Amino acid sequence: MAGRPRKARKPQLRAVPDTPPVAEAEPEAPAAPSSVLEAAERGSRKDVLTTMRKRLARALDSDKTSPRDLASISRRLLEIDAQVRVIEEGEKEALDESGDATEDEDWEAV
Repeated sequence: MAGRPRKARKPQLRAVPDTPPVAEAEPEAPAAPSSVLEAAERGSRKDVLTTMRKRLARALDSDKTSPRDLASISRRLLEIDAQVRVIEEGEKEALDESGDATEDEDWEAV
């Protein structure tokens, strides 16, 4: 047995779990305010308006809202919604100007 050459051992193979590669963590956006008071104390103008819009929408959908209040709530909801959309459009335009929001274009490989 001393004259026999040793067989080279094959390396031990193991299965790797199918997990996605770890990507760099993007900074999380701050949580949306849970109440109008919280938005007023710590949020931006957009946060306040967005929270009020949600609150008014809930009131419109509620069966407990008095029918006499529906017209004023509806009118105020539309006013606030218009203000939020103006702010969002301004934010979108600012991103477009900076080039950060440029979408990828289709191209053909040669």
